[in-house]
Amino acid sequence: MLATQMESADARRMFPSWDEPAFRATYRLSVTVPKSFDAVSNMPATSQTVSGSTKTVRFARTPSMASYLVVLCAGEFGYLQGKSDGITVRVVAPKGREQNGHYALDAAEKLLAYYDGYFGVKYPLPKLDLIAVPGGFPGAMENWGGITFTQQALLFEPSIEPQSAKQGIFETIAHEMSHQWFGDLVTMAWWDNLWLNEGFADWMQTKASDHFNPQWHLWERVNGDVEAAMSTDGQSTTHPVQTPIEDETQAEAAFDEITYQKGGAFIRMLEQYLGEATFRDGIRQYVHDNAYSNTTSANLYSALGNASHQDVAAFARAWTTEPGFPLVEVDESCSGGHVNLALSQHRFFYEPDQSSQQLWQIPLSIASAFHPDEARTVLMTEVSKTLDSQAPCAEPVLANAGAVGYFRVAYDPATSTKLIADLPRLAPVDRVRVLADTHALVVAGKAQPADLLGAIDRIQNDDNLAVWNVALNALNAIGNYEIGKPGEVAFDAYRRATLQNVYQRLGWSGTSSDPTVMSLRRRVLEALGDAGDQRVIAEARRRYAAFLKNHASLSTDLKGTVLDIVGTYADEATWEQLRALAKSSKDADEAQVYLSAMWGARDPALARKNLQMTLNGDIPAEAGPITALYDIGAVALAGRQPKLAWEFYKANDAKLLEHFSSFERSLFAARFLPAFWNGAPPAELEAYAKAHIPPQLSAQLAQANHQIELTVATADRVVPAVDRWVAAHPSGTTAGR
Repeated sequence: MLATQMESADARRMFPSWDEPAFRATYRLSVTVPKSFDAVSNMPATSQTVSGSTKTVRFARTPSMASYLVVLCAGEFGYLQGKSDGITVRVVAPKGREQNGHYALDAAEKLLAYYDGYFGVKYPLPKLDLIAVPGGFPGAMENWGGITFTQQALLFEPSIEPQSAKQGIFETIAHEMSHQWFGDLVTMAWWDNLWLNEGFADWMQTKASDHFNPQWHLWERVNGDVEAAMSTDGQSTTHPVQTPIEDETQAEAAFDEITYQKGGAFIRMLEQYLGEATFRDGIRQYVHDNAYSNTTSANLYSALGNASHQDVAAFARAWTTEPGFPLVEVDESCSGGHVNLALSQHRFFYEPDQSSQQLWQIPLSIASAFHPDEARTVLMTEVSKTLDSQAPCAEPVLANAGAVGYFRVAYDPATSTKLIADLPRLAPVDRVRVLADTHALVVAGKAQPADLLGAIDRIQNDDNLAVWNVALNALNAIGNYEIGKPGEVAFDAYRRATLQNVYQRLGWSGTSSDPTVMSLRRRVLEALGDAGDQRVIAEARRRYAAFLKNHASLSTDLKGTVLDIVGTYADEATWEQLRALAKSSKDADEAQVYLSAMWGARDPALARKNLQMTLNGDIPAEAGPITALYDIGAVALAGRQPKLAWEFYKANDAKLLEHFSSFERSLFAARFLPAFWNGAPPAELEAYAKAHIPPQLSAQLAQANHQIELTVATADRVVPAVDRWVAAHPSGTTAGR
């Protein structure tokens, strides 16, 4: 199979063109392929002419569009076909794999009708193809009328994948299909406005997926993606959502968590501030007025301003054109029977020595922690202000009730103590936000690790996936700080004790109909396995032994978890079994499950074998060359061998990255190096970065070096305090027992 991937500026490699987003044109493609091949492009085929062993396929002319959205795929395909709002919808896959596309086809049919209604403009092309591409690139690409997906993002194989994989498939389809209007029909004028495409689609994938699948509780769980953005955005080396792009080579570097997740979080906050119906009216006007054209952020703000009669551009300015985000400090006091709030804002930094005079227009959502449905919105535009919360003095007040605001909140010590003590009484999204903000404040040196670990104590009777995701991410981060430190063994014991309550409730099986329960079960089992819980390891080994005799004995929902735990503590015989299973697998996705299990092996000898796999052909070609980097990252983190992984990467970087362009090699170096913070002295990593990252990626170079320094400094500060907490709580948590 051959497939194109044009974004950002590769269309010029296929045909002469003004290969920039603002130069829209119509395209009428023809292609000559082997007679056994089919060809798929943006538009339907109009003719096929066979000549000997080849055939020529001609396609209808496209509407006016950007060159990076042109697509051409050729191969031996199988198809599933449906209809939605009069449009032919197909799943296109390598022949024999198309039957795994039924879930994707059903999702696409639902979403097309939903988007027709939401945008107020009917999908303008005569067909929509969803094309599964083996290997090659991660994720998906929104080519107009012919969206390409890596196979795992589109096809669902029930004999291999857990049911939860459907969530990722639905969200990816929702993301790319929203681009058919917001990105394809209306396109940003230049790459500095990439966030218009990707931030909007990041928000819409959750909105649309939640509409059809409320049982997934996605708005509770979106915090994980937002935290990824805030983790970068809280550093002095971050960049604005709308960031200057000098030329097309820099556009590649803009595809990051700031553009996607921060952009999406801002869109969500803006929708809540303006009101859902008003926001939708503005989006409809924007799409209608700018169809088959190109825009900047100003066009979006104008349409939303007309719909809301508000100065949206002024509201958006600091959020999109300046770096970072605010920290709102709240001091609560009682007066006249109500909680009075003294509020101040300043830019949040992880670095204690940084400061800024930036100001934001912050839509505070003020409510009693116990009555978040009674929240009222207050726009804070000044450095400080006071207000009457209208909540009774006995109840702590939240300044970001509902957790939609893209900012952090630091409460005065007394209020923080109350919120942590009453954490089980808060709504799930507010429990998530309190935990996430507390963790961030610890990293920034504005709170103590005891505050975070004390808060995790309070969720022992909680079975909410979103809440535990934040807690487990925090515990895992501390666990990574502890790798190779004297307190590593004691902290692992503390983690095991902390998770016993939730483990006892969830166990290895259950009858709950809530689809998030199985996801939580997997996360808890994986965390206990990572921390060395002998009962969990023994049960995983028992299930693995049964699996070797009868593969059907292990459910797809637990297969990856069991294999990962077994792989972590594998001896050479077990490692070779997993390797043989990977080699004998007829499916690349299934092989990846076995490979991932092997790569976490803690035995140094096996870690060395895992690293050699990146060079000896053991990784299937279908997985793509980037999979080798996943292998090395797994050895460093899951395998707890950061020094070994770094020395291997440094010695073999040319071979590992030979299949990528020079620009991609530099970009990968910038994004991959911080994973080795514990594998070499910062000066050595920084010297490598300086030698391998060119001047046009100076921002990424600074960000990589700074991330390494910040992580080392955070670990040095946090680990001693954590060790003191663990020494004082040798049996783990006690709350709720």
